Amino acid sequence: MGRLFSFKGLMTILLILMAGALGFFGIMIFTDINDNNKTENTATDTVEQEEDSQSESGNNAETSETSSTTTFEDAGDLISRAHSFYNDTTGYGELDDGVDWKAQSEQAGRFLSYIKNQSFEDPPTLQADMDAVSNYLEEIANGSQDKSNVKNAHRYFHDLDIAINDFTNYKEVWGVTETLGNG
Repeated sequence: MGRLFSFKGLMTILLILMAGALGFFGIMIFTDINDNNKTENTATDTVEQEEDSQSESGNNAETSETSSTTTFEDAGDLISRAHSFYNDTTGYGELDDGVDWKAQSEQAGRFLSYIKNQSFEDPPTLQADMDAVSNYLEEIANGSQDKSNVKNAHRYFHDLDIAINDFTNYKEVWGVTETLGNG
């Protein structure tokens, strides 16, 4: 009985399979890189368009609030999202490492805009807490770079998240709100 394949034939088949596999993976990697570049370019274009519309209006603070797609379902949603924002940007030592004051000012303006256009009746103490945190948010939105304003706003939203949303991922209660009290 003769051999079914010669050594040369087998090596040729292996080389063809390897070349095909490399080509396939090369196309996959190239496609992924192009998709990532498209995503980054789209995000950059969106930011540039927002900045252009802000500069054309002449009033950046008002435009960023009105052109923002950030809306809140209710007080609990605002509190949860604000608390998460402060955890991400100033919690766990980030406040000491450096603060992105532009982002802080923009977000404080969004939070403040919502608070000023709502009344908070349930629980009855929530309005007083929202009025109190508004003072810190207003300072930040107006350009203050006093870290204590950010820290105090974060503490308010932390305690309110516990009181309103039953937030349980915490080690500390700051005792700054009327709604939660001293925890």
